[in-house]
Amino acid sequence: MAYAAFVALALIWGVSFLFIKVGVQDMGPTGLVLVRSVSGAVALAVIVRVMGRPLFGPDWKTRNPSLRDHGRRQRAPALGGDRVG
Repeated sequence: MAYAAFVALALIWGVSFLFIKVGVQDMGPTGLVLVRSVSGAVALAVIVRVMGRPLFGPDWKTRNPSLRDHGRRQRAPALGGDRVG
């Protein structure tokens, strides 16, 4: 099984370089990066869903402090405010 996984990884890795070589001739680098990123995100989302796991956990907003504090008004002391956060 380990050899089959290794061969599959080598094929996926090698074919991606072939697609890049062909894709650069037909579209610009920005479009190619967009297509690669979106297709990768979709593929990973499908794999996660097939495994039966949620795409986002129940506490995904509380893990990142910048998302947790989103929406609060913050005044900087340099601008005349006396509180931050």
